[in-house]
Amino acid sequence: MFVYSDHAFGQLDEATQVLLEEAAAHARDVQRGLSVERDAEAMDALRGHGVTIHEIDTAPLAEKMKSLQKTLAAEREATDLLEKIQLAR
Repeated sequence: MFVYSDHAFGQLDEATQVLLEEAAAHARDVQRGLSVERDAEAMDALRGHGVTIHEIDTAPLAEKMKSLQKTLAAEREATDLLEKIQLAR
């Protein structure tokens, strides 16, 4: 995670802002790749210790939740945020 205040970021020159944005994007991509690897390693370790893992299909649940998400987003005036989240998936 990379956190920088808008005020402080705005005081940086444009070249530095671009470098920070690129570095943050690179760090995000590396972390996401490592996360997948580490999750797989952890699952393998659990299985190695005799743990039975039951993987379920979450698609039906996600589909049923769409209407609730829309309702809650509308109630909280967050439909734009919900759309951004959905696009990021």
